[in-house]
Amino acid sequence: MKDVDAALERLHRLLDMSEEDLDIGAGRLRALAEALIAVLLGSFNPPEQLSDRLASIAARSSGVASSHARALAEMVRAYEDRMRGTSLAARLEPNTYKHRFLSVVAHGPGISNTEVGRRLGLNDESAVSRAGRQLLDVGVVSKTRYGRVNGWEITPLGQEVLAILGPPRTPHTGQDPSRRHVVSMTVNGQRVEREVEARLLLIHFLREDLGLTGSHIGCESGYCGACTVLLDDHPVKACMMLTVQAQDCVITTIEGLAPSGGFHPVQDSFWRMHAVQCGFCTPGMILQAVGLLMDNPSPSEAEIREGLAGNLCGCTGYHNIVRAVQDAAERIGGDGPSVSSLQAVALTDT
Repeated sequence: MKDVDAALERLHRLLDMSEEDLDIGAGRLRALAEALIAVLLGSFNPPEQLSDRLASIAARSSGVASSHARALAEMVRAYEDRMRGTSLAARLEPNTYKHRFLSVVAHGPGISNTEVGRRLGLNDESAVSRAGRQLLDVGVVSKTRYGRVNGWEITPLGQEVLAILGPPRTPHTGQDPSRRHVVSMTVNGQRVEREVEARLLLIHFLREDLGLTGSHIGCESGYCGACTVLLDDHPVKACMMLTVQAQDCVITTIEGLAPSGGFHPVQDSFWRMHAVQCGFCTPGMILQAVGLLMDNPSPSEAEIREGLAGNLCGCTGYHNIVRAVQDAAERIGGDGPSVSSLQAVALTDT
């Protein structure tokens, strides 16, 4: 222990060097590394903000000394995150609303207060906001914006905490069992069977239960089309449909449009025609276009615009989107691949 104490004292001296003395030579760098190893193996926490102080040394040094100090800073930062995660996990009791909040947010970026509240069984959105702010204050979640939605996103520290706590147990809600139903369907070629609440929307089932977050949530009112999927080869808005209504149906999301890899012809045309800007509307727009071309393989520009009228692009990128659908129609026509087969097609420019 005396050796560790001596190393820690040496570490403090090295960190407190003035800028004039900061020409770190091989000997000092070796001493710094030895001190760090002793600290990390010791039975006490590193000095406060050690990683930040090492990063400052890296910024003010040059050459090999700078790169080594930067590497040490990253190593110590990872250690600090693990220590913080362990400490926070000890304070965050398992199976509380905060634990369950963190688990819900981990399912995908941009989850709104409304969606979190629904998953937690809380109708009071202010209570959801309070829990979110408390988790935000300790750095395990962050606020983000996806399209028109302000939502929550888990941070690396939050992932560390959740890994320590494990998944929360679903609390007993006292619900009548008749309000839960076993549903089975085929999703992206895989048979799926789950027990779900009668009120569960299809979009939440796809994103949260199956982890298919390519289907986005925008308006939650059927207005924007970001949640569009194919149901038995017909485009539907998944935020306007209950999961139990999809019993025995075949569902295709953007993840399953090209199940063998590569691009579906419509996806390839969107890439070729630069029909993507922020990308939030793109999955729903592509699936709506696939459905349009199934019904009308050679649509006019007016028919394309009418067919995509229920899908909104906040970046005003409609011109290139229309061009992409026209390009896909031309390439699929004749002896080209069938859109309805929904098979991966590896296409190359000619």
